[in-house]
Amino acid sequence: MNMYNVEDFWKFDLRVGLIEEAERVPNSRKLIKLLVNFGKEKRVIVTGIADQFPPDDLVGK
Repeated sequence: MNMYNVEDFWKFDLRVGLIEEAERVPNSRKLIKLLVNFGKEKRVIVTGIADQFPPDDLVGK
């Protein structure tokens, strides 16, 4: 098992955002396009979780 020290942890850039929109990517079984609001900015993120979560379940999370 790999061990990490606290200095490695502080290198992460963790952000929390609210999913405002979620839609399946055409011609893909796994991809969902998300519009995520991080407060100061909004970003479009594509994630491979469509086989685990329906897009409507992600909005507001």
